[in-house]
Amino acid sequence: MHIVVIGNGVAGNNAASIAGKFNCEVAILSEEAFPEYSACALPYYLSGEIARQRIFLNQDKRSSEDGIRTILGKKVERIHVENQEVVFEGEGLHYDKLIIATGAEAIIPGIAGVDKAGVFTFKTLADVDKILAYDKRTVAIIGSGFIGVEVGIALKRSGCEVILIEVLDRILPRAFDRKPSDIIRTILSEHGIEVLTEERVVHILGGKQVEGIETENRKIKCDTVILSTGMRPRVDLAR
Repeated sequence: MHIVVIGNGVAGNNAASIAGKFNCEVAILSEEAFPEYSACALPYYLSGEIARQRIFLNQDKRSSEDGIRTILGKKVERIHVENQEVVFEGEGLHYDKLIIATGAEAIIPGIAGVDKAGVFTFKTLADVDKILAYDKRTVAIIGSGFIGVEVGIALKRSGCEVILIEVLDRILPRAFDRKPSDIIRTILSEHGIEVLTEERVVHILGGKQVEGIETENRKIKCDTVILSTGMRPRVDLAR
């Protein structure tokens, strides 16, 4: 049996490994150019606490598994359900069973100026590589969910000044009520992270590059912006 897995994250790789144990021929297709890595380790790579090579998973295991082929850096363009074929960059790959494990993508909010140099999302290894390569000193993080808070801590540890901005009345608003949220806010402030709540960012300022942000109440100088405004499932291929 030929099984094609679209997606090189934990779900896709676990599915491929299990299928391989049943003597199936498995192909993993990934738009990313990197082997499987731990997304949970990305903040520690960003802070400099671990080296880049330590985020990769199962490299020795994958090389020893029979029947699993990994195709990296190839974007699946469409699925021909009738012919049981996926098409990527003009090539076709037949499947008997197809597993779509494409995960989620970062939401880009409709804020003026999000296309400027110095604006980043934080979802993939490529995102982190770009952030690390950018000359940054003061970073504004828009959104204070778990990712926003973790990224803020990581950047502060790396030596940046960090401003965490939340549109609602407390940080981590989907995870905690007021009391634990206030405790976490105090801890972040004690470690030098500026936290602003009830602030809606309406404009990212600057020419080609970020020079600051503007909320409904004030202007704030910064040279880098991280968008941490949520994720949505990548379901386009399944439609």
